[in-house]
Amino acid sequence: MWPLMFQGQITVEGLEAHTVPEYMLYDSAEEDINTWVDISGWEERKIEALTKYVSQFSSGWSDYKGPEMSPEETEEVKAALKDWIHQERDGKPMEGFRHYKGLPDDLGR
Repeated sequence: MWPLMFQGQITVEGLEAHTVPEYMLYDSAEEDINTWVDISGWEERKIEALTKYVSQFSSGWSDYKGPEMSPEETEEVKAALKDWIHQERDGKPMEGFRHYKGLPDDLGR
C-alpha cells in the first residue's frame, strides 16, 4: 500500500509490502464503538498498569513533579480509572473498540 515507507526493508531485505486488512481502534468515540471485548479478570491489572503513566492520569497534566504519585493521589487515580474503564454488559466488564476492515484512508470522517 505505501511501498516507500520502509523502502530499505523492501529492497535490501527482500520483504514484501503488507497491507493491514483490519483494525481494532481503542478509545473511539462512543458512537463508533461496534465491538465489545470481555475483560473479566483483567480489570485490576489494567488499572495498575495505567497508574504507571503518571503524566497521563494524574497531576502530571498540570503540575508534573516526577514519576511518582503520592499514595493518596494513586488511590484517586485508581478510583477514577475504575469508573472510566468499567462498562458492564450482560453483567461482565467490557471494553469497547471500533473494529474496521479496509484501507485506513476510510477511517476518518
